[in-house]
Amino acid sequence: MHYTTQRKNRNNKQINVWWGPLRSGLLYLKEFSETTTLHGIRHIGLSNRHFIEILIWVLCEILAIYGSYNVMHNSWIRYNTNPTVVTVQKDYRFWYLRFPSTTFCYVDPVNTEFAKDYVQRKWKVSSGKKFDYYMDFVKNVANITYENLDNIAPFVNNSALINVDIIDLVIKVLLKFDFF
Repeated sequence: MHYTTQRKNRNNKQINVWWGPLRSGLLYLKEFSETTTLHGIRHIGLSNRHFIEILIWVLCEILAIYGSYNVMHNSWIRYNTNPTVVTVQKDYRFWYLRFPSTTFCYVDPVNTEFAKDYVQRKWKVSSGKKFDYYMDFVKNVANITYENLDNIAPFVNNSALINVDIIDLVIKVLLKFDFF
């Protein structure tokens, strides 16, 4: 298509026909920038922005695109010259490296011996249905999460459990890790 053809307006003056497609293209870009989730692009197309603010956002976007292109291009060149990287490019004088931490998660973090001692000291019970009931309470409290909160429902109306210090219970019955 050739958009430089001329036509006459009402005053018999020549105008360029290419303004129509350019205008529709600009309106499309404005609508795209108002509805996109790309942070800087969105600020460019909003209608309540000052011209200087739009210019700053355009400059920031151009610099961000150039910077990302430059990083990708340098990585591509480095990969093409040596596809096997055996070192980390880092300034070792200012390098503070955090090593990954390790987490131990037991399926049942309750130490059964500690739990038995706790039940015997707290409720003076060493066997039978009451002992099993209190052991079940101790294990449910020690393993409580948001998903299994309903496991505490059978113990709600028991007056013997009202004065139980939950934090103390958990500290006393969970497995201890003494690595250091």
